[in-house]
Amino acid sequence: MGTLTTIGPSHEWKHQVAHSTARLTSIERISKASGGQLPQQLTDSMTLLLCKQGEGVLRLDGHELTLRGGRIYLCMPGQTFGIERVFAAAELTLIRFDLYQPGEGGEALARVAAPRVDERSRQGEMTLSDEVARLSDRLLEHWTAGSELERFRCAADFYTMLYLLLKQEQDANRDEHGQDPLAAAKAYIDGHYEENIAADQLANIAGLSAKYFMDAFKKRYGQTTADYIAGLRMSKAKRLMTASPMLLRDIAHEVGYQDEFYFSRKFKRYFGVSPSVYLANRRRKIATYSNGATGVLLALGIVPYAAPLHPKWGGYYMQRYGHEIPLHLSAYRYGVDWESNVALLRNAPPDLILCEAQTADEEKAQLESIAPVHYLRGAWRTRLRDAAALLGEEAAAKQWLADYERQVDTARKRIEPIICGQTFVVLRFSRGNFSLFARPNITDVLFGDLGLTSAYPLEQLDNPVKELPLAAIQQLNADHVLLMVRQEEETLRKWQAVQADPGWNDLKAVRQNRLRLIPSEPWLEYSPLAHERVVDEMMTMFAER
Repeated sequence: MGTLTTIGPSHEWKHQVAHSTARLTSIERISKASGGQLPQQLTDSMTLLLCKQGEGVLRLDGHELTLRGGRIYLCMPGQTFGIERVFAAAELTLIRFDLYQPGEGGEALARVAAPRVDERSRQGEMTLSDEVARLSDRLLEHWTAGSELERFRCAADFYTMLYLLLKQEQDANRDEHGQDPLAAAKAYIDGHYEENIAADQLANIAGLSAKYFMDAFKKRYGQTTADYIAGLRMSKAKRLMTASPMLLRDIAHEVGYQDEFYFSRKFKRYFGVSPSVYLANRRRKIATYSNGATGVLLALGIVPYAAPLHPKWGGYYMQRYGHEIPLHLSAYRYGVDWESNVALLRNAPPDLILCEAQTADEEKAQLESIAPVHYLRGAWRTRLRDAAALLGEEAAAKQWLADYERQVDTARKRIEPIICGQTFVVLRFSRGNFSLFARPNITDVLFGDLGLTSAYPLEQLDNPVKELPLAAIQQLNADHVLLMVRQEEETLRKWQAVQADPGWNDLKAVRQNRLRLIPSEPWLEYSPLAHERVVDEMMTMFAER
């Protein structure tokens, strides 16, 4: 037994449910094989994730959790969820619902608006009982039957499910003996990684044999205990270098290494630069005000002092560099939280801000009152070179571009024999409409660097996000379709309907299994680092073929 996994105060959720009218909006079953993923998606409704079986890494609005069979998780409206890695084949039921309460005067029901929640709120888990699991199967069966009467029956079963969940939450009384053994060992590492920890010691904590424990730990968390400990030590070393004037010798001792020279060698192998070079870069407090600016700065080998981070809008940077970036700005939908971001920068001013030239004038004025601002303009290679000249990192930019050209050359040699002049079109699907997706990052990388042939005349692109009806897509007759589906509820429901449309299934690329779904990240970002990742994804895409 345990407490419900929420991102937000669980007592508030219980209070809202107990005093509201619940209305189901959708029920779906998702199966993911080992190695699979579920892209981060935004939910407008309360979403219950019932995991019947499987194992992996679940990220709920920036919080990383262990996805396990027999557990339930809740994502609140306005938050995001996704599965980063599946270690053992997973089966989940997603139940979306809204809550309604009487409006002013008590005359009509109004949808309950969930507030933006504090990311520091506590988290927990609740066991998926057999009774709730059976109810979820019955709900799915009746929901997909297509009968209004069966949908009505779903409402009764769903209220029963909510009651069982609230009752279980009320009766929950977790103790340490009920804790997952691998999670217990990982928690011990998290609290003692500066010490010498033997594998046998961790196996004893988990109550498992040493060999079984080591295999199980690597399977669940994707790395050995030694690598996990080293990662924690290196991350803490970076934090100490940034936040304190400690000597390198003292930092090495603080994180668990008695030999500072061994620590320095390990640090360089881990991050690619020596501790002294890293310290020199960290002394420059440079803020980035967009994901594109972050991609420019990281290509120069400099980790930002401040950057926008979010698991959906900037998840790559959050996962890989979030622990190294002292000041986290909001990346929640472009332009939504700009005033709070400005306030954060004003309270802890950087030495320099990298910013997109198309930023709103009001924001520019506020940023310029905090620190010097460098605006990114022109093509992405120009942006990189200009930023490098400003920061004295011309050599780093030259080296990065040379490495990129070698990567592109390798990709072209791998892809060209496979596609043999076949045509491509890149589309985006949002809220029921297709549009031609031909932003500069697409045209520059796919049709420029990689030399792919566009099914749509690029010289006629007067509107880079031109809407296309299905009939127009059919006329293009592209050999390959790369499709970005917006990850939010309304679009995902309409995408399911499109996949049943005979006109869609008659497209040549769909018939010949040449349709590939592409994520918004890195494909939406215009930066050196994002383009490097796009080239990697294209090589992987065609290597699979």
